[in-house]
Amino acid sequence: MSGKGAIPASRTEEATEMLPPPVGELRGRLLVGRYYIIERMAVGGMAEVYLATHGQLAGFQTPVVVKRILPNLAHSREFIEMFLDEARIAALLQHPNIANIMEVGRERDEYFLAMELVQGESLSQVLRTLHAKQHQLPPALAAFIASQILAGLHHAHTICDTQGQPLHVVHRDISPQNILISYEGAVKVIDFGIARAMGRVTHTRVGSAKGKFSYMSPEQARREAVDHRSDIFSLGVVLWEMITGCRLFRRDNELDTVDAILGEAAPPLSKFIPVPPLLEAIVDRSLAKNVDERFASAQEMETLLQRYVSEEGVAGPPELRRFMHQYFLEEQNAWRQRVRRALSQTTPVPEMTPITASSLTPLTMPESPAAIAQARPRSYGMPLLAGVTVFVSLLAVILAWKALNPPPPIYAPPPSAMVVPVVTPTPSPVPPPVLEATLPRPAPTAPAPTVEAKLRDPTKMDPHRKPGKLATPAKTTTKPRVLKPNPFGF
Repeated sequence: MSGKGAIPASRTEEATEMLPPPVGELRGRLLVGRYYIIERMAVGGMAEVYLATHGQLAGFQTPVVVKRILPNLAHSREFIEMFLDEARIAALLQHPNIANIMEVGRERDEYFLAMELVQGESLSQVLRTLHAKQHQLPPALAAFIASQILAGLHHAHTICDTQGQPLHVVHRDISPQNILISYEGAVKVIDFGIARAMGRVTHTRVGSAKGKFSYMSPEQARREAVDHRSDIFSLGVVLWEMITGCRLFRRDNELDTVDAILGEAAPPLSKFIPVPPLLEAIVDRSLAKNVDERFASAQEMETLLQRYVSEEGVAGPPELRRFMHQYFLEEQNAWRQRVRRALSQTTPVPEMTPITASSLTPLTMPESPAAIAQARPRSYGMPLLAGVTVFVSLLAVILAWKALNPPPPIYAPPPSAMVVPVVTPTPSPVPPPVLEATLPRPAPTAPAPTVEAKLRDPTKMDPHRKPGKLATPAKTTTKPRVLKPNPFGF
């Protein structure tokens, strides 16, 4: 595919992206004692990107990306203040479709960002590879990638601070260079907030915007106030270019590019490739020049794109993963080897300041024991410690004695629980004898039959017993009871 609107093979805009990894100034250095720099991967207009490892113990290291602010910007106090302000906001963003920032650090006069490593390719590299092979990205797959980007944008646009106040985060630099696609099919947006800080610095504004004019919204090109709908317009440009394989607003120079953004309408997708009406309507609405005619939120556009993708039924993470394996298998193997080599290198432990004889303060001793005693300050530490030790010991003994000898209860038990002591009564004086005539004589009663008499009862005697032996009870259906003498006497 060729022509004015095709993606140029010379890559004039992306000339600073993904340079060969030369030996950088930070290679082999240990930043803030945690990030060991392995190699430089890319250099841009604002920062240079390094592959690094986080951690000091072999086997417990994590590959990360370290972005160091270029020295010419690090000396700008205005830029550094706004950069740190925007970086704090960007660090709050935690979403699967946003490359998370782990730390914003400083090493002497160098400011850097530590970010998660996404093993994959930028969307700009994907489009260049397809152009070189004269292939195009399937529309359904392009719509799926755009829906993932919109999910991350919606999270950023609606994030609030700890007080529940919206932060109104706007990316301001949605472009193929800031969209990463991993080899496993994940889509990540990078550089949240950094481009905004870059654009607010007057003397760096021209250099920072170079190469990104073709993705600006009309209000951003006019230097007006922008909101989240500016990111929706920029994503509409990216989606249009993914489907058609051509550049939408880029012209020979920046002035003509801005004029095209402000005055030219985007050609319909049907002029380049047959697409369903739903997809074409989504792209046209996102590219509306009037802000009020665009989607009200990134989530609204994401919902429509997901509906289109579900109707097609041929796009999703598995399809995107197969696509990346098909076109970038060698790059994926090279990335794995690079990360494996990085993890195999042991992060050096920060060097300790050596102790020398000159760094020690000489110790001067008095000449005599009396002088030593006089020079030594009086200390009450040892007597006080001994007194405290004795007091604690006595307290422990008292507590142990009380635990072993509990005091009697201070309450009276209820009458039902009282134990009546056994008291031997005092013998009373013997009463005088009473005459037998004066007392009524009780009627004679028969003595109670004893057990032996009961056993000798003829009615209960066994007729077959032998003489001289006790009768046994008549046989019953139950086993007879055998009486045994009581050895206890009762």
